[in-house]
Amino acid sequence: MIGKHTLKTGVEYETNTLDSFTKKENVVEYHAELFRSAYHYMDGEVSSRIPSAYFQDSWAVASRLQINTGIRWDGQYFYDANGHNVQNITNQLQPRLGFIYQPGKVGTQQVYGHY
Repeated sequence: MIGKHTLKTGVEYETNTLDSFTKKENVVEYHAELFRSAYHYMDGEVSSRIPSAYFQDSWAVASRLQINTGIRWDGQYFYDANGHNVQNITNQLQPRLGFIYQPGKVGTQQVYGHY
């Protein structure tokens, strides 16, 4: 805590993997005695990596009013079955703004909002 400010920061790293095998059969009837079937096999692994970082400031403006501000960033990196990076999404900034007001006896009531 710095004066009436409480600063928080953090990072997170997440890895997701999907390893899938799918077998599909299609049968098409052309007329009563003529059918055609087709088999489709899909086998593969895909993955994504999601790093995140955030910064938050909680400011005790008065004994009953607190303002929270901050920013969060998330990135997403997608990889194919060979481990090659195929797509990146890195422009995900998410601002944070909120307040908490205690109109009655401290600890019994709260009015709050956030964006």
